[in-house]
Amino acid sequence: MSEQSTSTTKQKPDPEVVQKYNTEQLIAFFREKEDLQLNDTHFEILRNEEITGRSFLNTTKQDYRVYGMKGGPASLLADFAKEIKGEAKRARFSIDSISDLKRIISADKCPITLIPFVSRPQIENKVCELIDLNLINIPSPRTQDYRGIVISGGSGTGKTRIGFEINNISERNEAIKKNKYRLKAIFEHIYINMNEIKSLLGLGLKDDVNNKYERIPEHIYKASILLRKFIVIYFLTKAWESDKIKESIDLIYDSIKYDEVVEFIRKEKKLDTSVNLILFLQIDEFQSGNYWTITLLRVIRSILVQEKYKTLIIPICTGTAPSKIANLGEASFSVTDYTMANVHLSPMNFEDSMSLFNGFTKHYNDNNSDILPGKGEKFYRCVVNSIRGIPVIIEIAVKIFLNLKVEGISVFQSYDTANKYWEYLKNNVSQKYSYELWRTSLHNDDNIRKLLYYIHIQKRVSKRDKLNGCTIEEVETSGLIYLDETNERNIFIPRAPLILIVILVDFFNLRIFFDNILLNPFILINQDNFPDFILRIHHATYGLMIRNGIKQITLKEIYGQHIIGPEEVLNHEICVDTIEYHEQPPLVPKDSSNEFTKPKLYREHREHLEVICSEGVDRRGYREIDATSSRYIIKIRRKSPSADAILPHADEQYKYSEALESGYPVHASKIGELSVKDVRIELEKALSTGADRLVIVTPKRFEGNIPENCAIVAGIDFVNFIVIYADLVARICRNN
Repeated sequence: MSEQSTSTTKQKPDPEVVQKYNTEQLIAFFREKEDLQLNDTHFEILRNEEITGRSFLNTTKQDYRVYGMKGGPASLLADFAKEIKGEAKRARFSIDSISDLKRIISADKCPITLIPFVSRPQIENKVCELIDLNLINIPSPRTQDYRGIVISGGSGTGKTRIGFEINNISERNEAIKKNKYRLKAIFEHIYINMNEIKSLLGLGLKDDVNNKYERIPEHIYKASILLRKFIVIYFLTKAWESDKIKESIDLIYDSIKYDEVVEFIRKEKKLDTSVNLILFLQIDEFQSGNYWTITLLRVIRSILVQEKYKTLIIPICTGTAPSKIANLGEASFSVTDYTMANVHLSPMNFEDSMSLFNGFTKHYNDNNSDILPGKGEKFYRCVVNSIRGIPVIIEIAVKIFLNLKVEGISVFQSYDTANKYWEYLKNNVSQKYSYELWRTSLHNDDNIRKLLYYIHIQKRVSKRDKLNGCTIEEVETSGLIYLDETNERNIFIPRAPLILIVILVDFFNLRIFFDNILLNPFILINQDNFPDFILRIHHATYGLMIRNGIKQITLKEIYGQHIIGPEEVLNHEICVDTIEYHEQPPLVPKDSSNEFTKPKLYREHREHLEVICSEGVDRRGYREIDATSSRYIIKIRRKSPSADAILPHADEQYKYSEALESGYPVHASKIGELSVKDVRIELEKALSTGADRLVIVTPKRFEGNIPENCAIVAGIDFVNFIVIYADLVARICRNN
């Protein structure tokens, strides 16, 4: 008996044979395996559950227990199945038998494709233009006729997801469809993650600031073997998890050749010799391994186009640092005849962010969108504006929204419920984007404060601008901010959604000059709090300057370049150390007791920059600002050679009827517009009180020549100036 058991155990059957057994054949097979000690009771369970050879190889001990089998035989059957499969795994596959790999390595569910895809037409068009350029040049054998693609952008902006959608994006493009038809082409997406490459090949050479890397034949040889294996593994198994990828790597002979790989894929897809095979080879997180990315692209360049097998590789690198490989065509890389074209993926705009919010809601709510608020619902718009741009944060916001819905809270029903939602959201996002994460990514607190200042004033920067110990580009790579493109080449504006600004303000206890009128998206701006809102933006600017040791700033910089007027006014420098704030009665006085006052602001208090603001304002005001009758005016008045005095007032800040009752002249300009005549009137009044210059900030539109000593932030400039903190005012301005 013992000899028989040993014999049957050593002679493991071929899993290909076992998986073809029907239930009765499987039972007969088990009867021969005396060491399993199965009887008719066990066999009856197999019959009742219709266990075949294929299902036997994938049935677990827990499954057998559910079927009614005792623990002993259940363990024996499950272990026996593992032994059979293990024997197959120990045999390496040649190209002739490699299709068996998909039988042993089961496919993963890719977490990337679980994220709803939000179309980005502008980005998709740029990508499609480059893909079409490659297709147009087929069948040219010259590598310099083709282009690789880099899709770059901040963390969470959807780069990797676009890579996975590349086949569908291409199929929707008319130009590509025509060339695809002409070439009889078929597309195949292959995914490689740079972190997997590094774990298998090592770290390689250190990043070189000049992007110069020598060719190391041994590394190129190893990378070429690994690339061929990765193509086969992903094509066959779509394996995503590291352990499955590494297991697959070990099962394939190193001698596998690229032309064998191509032949195999064509055979599996049943392509005849007239069909062109286009491989979209996505290298994700490329910035995490700059050296290995360059090495892989050198390998790809050597096999880029295969005339004999009608195959073209289009590498698509997705990551956060385009400059790492943007200059691939330069001699420093020794790849002089193949270039990579960069497509920068800017953060999602408002409408795209709203679409993603809706997509996540349907995804996590079983495709039910009935609970979504309408697009015009003001609280809903405020939420989207405060989280827009970064899909990771939008996903967090949706999960909280759905959880509160389960608790019976209709998030966007009222101010109170919306504010409760905002508190939950702040707590969750602060855990995801912790202080430790910011400090680790940006080296020190000084960098974080300076970055917050840059975001607040919408400072124009280049990616090479230096902070302390890192560059702006490296900050973007961390995923904590994103960079918006401007009309100037290689110049960007650092951005972060309001939710991250709030978190940074809390981390650094900056609420002494940031308050809820800026940091709560549900405090809607109305006629009464509009002056306070604008003044607080100034307050935050000067406070951040002091914290960062910055002493002077121009009016153009204060308003984020969103201001028009004579250059002499725009370039006027304000010295933050000597700013004096004054509150002046409105031009429509409530009563005669209002007099000019000067707050006590001594040098030792200037770090706090206390600003005198109107009291008793309904900060929860639901009434939107009336863009037809309100504007905010800042008079910069020279009090002494060493001090600037900011004298704010809100002309017509009271209701229209109160202005009429006061007997004070009321402007009769066209609704939604500020006339040149009105500007001259305001300038004359400002100068008569001793002001050196006047800045008018208004949601109204303005056209015309601006007088001397005056500058204006109006219309779309006004929208761009305040949009970080307030969506509703911007929207009303657009509507008017």
